[in-house]
Amino acid sequence: MKKRTMATAFAMIPMLVSNANADTTKIGVISSTYLNIRYSPSTSGKLQLVLKKNDKVSIIGEKNGWYKIKTNSGKIGWAISKYIKVENNKKMLRTSIKKVVIADVLNIRSGPNTTYSSIGKLYKNNKVEVISESNGWSKIKFGSKIGYVSSEYLKELSNENHNLPQSTKKTIQEVTSSILNVRNGAGGKYTKIDTLHKGDLVTVYSVDNNWAKIEYNGKNGYVSAIYLKYVSDKVEEDENINNEYDNSDIVPGSYIQKTKKEYSLDDMVEVQYIKGQNGGNLITRRNINILDNEYTSLLCRTNPKSYDKPTRDEIKYYIDPTNFTSHKEGIMQFVRLDKYTDSITAKSLNNYFSSKGKDCIFNGKGQAFIDAAKKYDIDVTYFVSHAMWETGNGKSNLAKGQLVSVVDGIELDEPIIVYNFFGIGATDGNALEGGKITAYKNGWTSIERGIDGAAKWISKTYIHNSKYNQNTVYNMRWSYDYSWHQYATDVNWANGISKMMSSLITRYGNGKDLLIDIPEYK
Repeated sequence: MKKRTMATAFAMIPMLVSNANADTTKIGVISSTYLNIRYSPSTSGKLQLVLKKNDKVSIIGEKNGWYKIKTNSGKIGWAISKYIKVENNKKMLRTSIKKVVIADVLNIRSGPNTTYSSIGKLYKNNKVEVISESNGWSKIKFGSKIGYVSSEYLKELSNENHNLPQSTKKTIQEVTSSILNVRNGAGGKYTKIDTLHKGDLVTVYSVDNNWAKIEYNGKNGYVSAIYLKYVSDKVEEDENINNEYDNSDIVPGSYIQKTKKEYSLDDMVEVQYIKGQNGGNLITRRNINILDNEYTSLLCRTNPKSYDKPTRDEIKYYIDPTNFTSHKEGIMQFVRLDKYTDSITAKSLNNYFSSKGKDCIFNGKGQAFIDAAKKYDIDVTYFVSHAMWETGNGKSNLAKGQLVSVVDGIELDEPIIVYNFFGIGATDGNALEGGKITAYKNGWTSIERGIDGAAKWISKTYIHNSKYNQNTVYNMRWSYDYSWHQYATDVNWANGISKMMSSLITRYGNGKDLLIDIPEYK
């Protein structure tokens, strides 16, 4: 019986060797700062993702000046070939697949049996490369070593996990444990220097032996990678912007790209008109001339009844990008928000807040805005402008703080003041009550917590949400596929925030390396 088992095991060896035959594949390196990857080989093809300079891809096809590529995360798309430098042919093994550990602790052994000595440990959610599998044991690669683990405790990665980037790429990741110690070295023996909490976002620079080197709030340290979850790639600043983009003459230092839509402007207008008939889009009737530049949304907050359903022509005016892209006040609504840049200082922001009067709740809170924008990787000029728009320059009732004493019909032991700066949960007809209860349930019990909590919510719900990809003010306001997932009902909302962003950048900031993404309708 033993001889027969051994013969079967040996019989599998040629199969494993055969499957591991090397396949010659072209490897390409992105040569421009940003490069659009599309679903089809045309600039009119739908945008799938954006790669960065020095990212490596496998070239699996070619057509009319375009390369069909496969990313390290497994995504397949098309890119303009002149922006990809082909390296010497590399050998890639077909048999290497990735799996995730499902046991809390899993021993790595020197051979495929429990009689072999343990040479290391893996932990739940660790990911490994499986080289081969036989008789319930998987031969794996972890770091630079090779070992064996029980196949029972490995699970194939889901499509979502397959899209995880390589550990050498800078990424934004989220803390998944209630408390996570930050240490001054890669290991539990090193000194604890700080503590992170569930939901905190960090920039991960590298991962080695399940320890991640991170940056958070301008600080550096090491944490256990087991308690981190991938959120998005970290987009780096670079002075050499992609040749595919054009310099902007309107916002000095910025760049413009145009993203083609698969539907027409009239299609979008019709979707939004129907939504408007159901109360989803509103326009103020205080200002009959839709070309007027006043902040109509702010004017009408004191009198909600001044809102009405817009006509098709009124909706079309606010949706049509050509009405806003020729001047700085309008074009800022198309700025990509999914990247933090050092465009403005805390001192400049504090000067800006103080110019709005002593009763502006944000006076002296410039650093809090910068910290939150950096932490959740969003544009700080937008973040401040959005807050000022929603709070009437920091003076709304929700912004100044609301006392909460009853929640869900239950009286609190001790009433508490909460802050809501972005109207989150403040639905029409129940704005004050809904806004303050939302703030209470999210723990926004100080100005700083309100700023940080709002940045986290907006980042997750809109800007860095992979389902909606609403990464401009315009996209947050106007969505074709998800018309129900829009931040505001006021048709002038995106234009109003755009004007505030323009004013802030003109006075204190700059447009260096901002990417302006303008939709181009079919």
